[in-house]
Amino acid sequence: MIAEIYDYKYIVVLLNLIYLIAIGLFDVMLLLKLATAIKVKNKNPNVSSHRTVYIKPSHAKVILFISTFFLLFLFFYKRFLFAVLLPGGSDAITYINEEKKIDVWFFYGILHIMYYLILVSFFLCKVPFLKILFALLATILSVMSGKKSGIISFISAMFLFYLIFSYGSEKLVSLKKLAIKKSMVLKVVLGILFIYASICFAHFQFLKTTNEIEDSSLVMNILPNFLKLVYSSSTAYLEQLIVYGGYQYAFEYSDKLGLFGLVKYFFNPFTKFVFGEGIEKGIGPYLCSTLFGYLTPHGVNPTLLFELFFIFGDIVMGFIASLILLVLIFYVQNVALFNLIKRNDNAYYLAFSYGILTSTFAFRNDTLNTIRGIPFLIVLLGVYFISKTLRKRRILSNV
Repeated sequence: MIAEIYDYKYIVVLLNLIYLIAIGLFDVMLLLKLATAIKVKNKNPNVSSHRTVYIKPSHAKVILFISTFFLLFLFFYKRFLFAVLLPGGSDAITYINEEKKIDVWFFYGILHIMYYLILVSFFLCKVPFLKILFALLATILSVMSGKKSGIISFISAMFLFYLIFSYGSEKLVSLKKLAIKKSMVLKVVLGILFIYASICFAHFQFLKTTNEIEDSSLVMNILPNFLKLVYSSSTAYLEQLIVYGGYQYAFEYSDKLGLFGLVKYFFNPFTKFVFGEGIEKGIGPYLCSTLFGYLTPHGVNPTLLFELFFIFGDIVMGFIASLILLVLIFYVQNVALFNLIKRNDNAYYLAFSYGILTSTFAFRNDTLNTIRGIPFLIVLLGVYFISKTLRKRRILSNV
């Protein structure tokens, strides 16, 4: 019996390794596609689909006004949603969600699509003052939930959009010209300072989460402790699943889900909201409860492989299903990236494409929360079609 347990453990470890390698390969292929597209755009800067179509200042002001008004409304009437201001660090939003599920789902759903639109508007706006306001709003939105990953995602998004919207333009034709630009030196310095400030924020939130904020030695040693934080956050799910033997409870969890476990699990965000029925606990909280006896609403975020492992109750079936989903995800990522690089002349469509792209990455580590945000992406797509229809009518009325 002991030999069988150890053999199965090694199978779990091996298939997880293959799964992680597969994710790495897909990500590398996506980066190569991005690099190739940028290279093509550099060679053909005058092609209409390669030109940046800037938004009008009046349009930018409308987006800024609505976004600012909405944030002020939340600050004065729903201040509990500003989890970053509350004690508890990264766990604060989890506890708020337990008490105010509908508020958190609805308002954070709107905030997410607003965040996508603001990011796009920052790069499509030519007025410096308005760009500063867009950057300020995007920063506030990225830290509002108090999650450490929020600010890191913001930095990644800025880097991605910089590559897409700056390369191939008349400003950055060659690396020599790029190197001697004084403005570029300033951007690099500001970028480094912002990244360091982001690391400080993530470290500060971690200390708030662990109630170690008063330990001066931890507060001062920011960089070493941040690296430890990144490592521990990246391996926490493996520690619980492999080291503490959490994988042995996969069949038990699958058995509780029942015959249609796959449907029940992935549709849980909707069935829980509409009918008030669904799974008792996600896999992370279930492991915390089973392994350590913690009755908390939060837990580690397992990868897609381990989610499917617990849904099916079998690691091989979970592995096969996860690879199939990775292929589908890669296809969707390609389509979304193509739409971003093509640069459709509508900010809403670009925001929708970025929302799809970032959701595919999130789905690999946090499926339920990603699924919860789908209705709001559909709303953003609806806004795009409405704006497109109104624009066509204006053009026809002027003919």
